[in-house]
Amino acid sequence: MTLSPWTSDRTIRIFRIFFVSLGWLGIVIQHIVNILDGDIFGLYRYYSIQSNYFVLIWWVLALLWQGTARYDQIDGKVRSALLTYITITFVVYHFLLSATHNPTGIEGYANIVIHYITPNAFVLDFILTERHRFQWTWPFIFLIYPLAYLAFVLVLGAFTGFYPYYFLNLPELGVAEFSIWVGILLLAFVIFGSIYGGINYLLTRHYSSEEKEP
Repeated sequence: MTLSPWTSDRTIRIFRIFFVSLGWLGIVIQHIVNILDGDIFGLYRYYSIQSNYFVLIWWVLALLWQGTARYDQIDGKVRSALLTYITITFVVYHFLLSATHNPTGIEGYANIVIHYITPNAFVLDFILTERHRFQWTWPFIFLIYPLAYLAFVLVLGAFTGFYPYYFLNLPELGVAEFSIWVGILLLAFVIFGSIYGGINYLLTRHYSSEEKEP
């Protein structure tokens, strides 16, 4: 069984090699910029960096396991979760952060890769190759990581006074506004997870009909 009815497994492999290489380059550049600024480990505090790591590691494993039974272990639920997480990276940055964060030069390149290219390439990968039937309980299971990240941010802020994102800065916002932001963000995870569930439903119906044809 091929990965995609629209293109060859070789093309999918080339696609993944290109974007995983681009993605790692963006991450490495951002790390170098931070190290030169004297901030060695601070990058790991950001959701966008964590979600990019998840996706890039997934692509590496997909390339290693493509065509084997082990590939199924990272497809379906795992990929759908990472897809939801990286989509939130793109959406939140574009609509909430980009107006006040516009790095230039080589850091600008890394910024575009991390917040725009990798997320959208992963969406395209999903559309081209996802074949596992989506379960409608998954979007709620996907909340485990964002809730864990929220707990991490609150602990980090309590001990250091640093909050990676203004909309998660509990002392500045107060409990009421903070709760509204958290509710909106968690709802966004569920909504995007469900949207991809709908796309998955259409794709798997298409794949099933293609495979039944003689």
